[in-house]
Amino acid sequence: LGLLLPADSSALILNTEKERRAEGGEGLSRRLNLSAALRSGNVDLVDFGLGLRLEKWDEHSSWLLIAGGRVAEKDNSTFVQEGQVHVRRNFRSDQGLGPEVFAQLQTNEFANLEMRALLGGGVRMRLESVEGSRAWLGLGAMIESESLDVDSGSGEDSSASALRLNTYLSLSRAVGESADFSATVFVQPRVDDPGDLRAMVELLLETRVSERISLDLSLSLEHDSRPPGDVEQTDVQLRNTLVFD
Repeated sequence: LGLLLPADSSALILNTEKERRAEGGEGLSRRLNLSAALRSGNVDLVDFGLGLRLEKWDEHSSWLLIAGGRVAEKDNSTFVQEGQVHVRRNFRSDQGLGPEVFAQLQTNEFANLEMRALLGGGVRMRLESVEGSRAWLGLGAMIESESLDVDSGSGEDSSASALRLNTYLSLSRAVGESADFSATVFVQPRVDDPGDLRAMVELLLETRVSERISLDLSLSLEHDSRPPGDVEQTDVQLRNTLVFD
């Protein structure tokens, strides 16, 4: 199960926007991701991942399941593991405004995170767009509970809970006949302490090789203003992913 778990599971903020398919007919969509990455920031390493995404649309709503995991090699000897499971329910609306709810479990040794549990919701709005492009804005909130791997003598709490706002903006556009470009921004400040902020920006180019196979090239920057222990505030990640739809 650790290896059946998406290609970007190393991120503390999961970019669910790039995992959504365009709203259309009813049915089940399946995607398998294979990935390899070079990474700088809290760790310098090469890592490999495998991910699974299932999305089912009916007349009024959709279910989205994302599960992912990774094993990474550091200094030719150390293996670091991470994984997460995310479930989201969205409801259709002819007015372009629909509610959504989600839950997530996550572990990430890169960020000293033993376990994080999230429960949240909000509204997702379709913005005006030109032909060949789409734009979405999400506004909501989430409750999170964390167990952290910190030094017992550091004075830091090994567990924490918080209420955070969850906002995102997602833009996508077709590039020619065989490629799509997307850009997504997430901002998650703590409600009672806005200086405690998490944010992520991700750029993605998806090139279709065939009807069932595509190649994804992504560049992401993630920032945590108050990370635990000696974890750095900012991570930059460049990733290639082979996708089977």
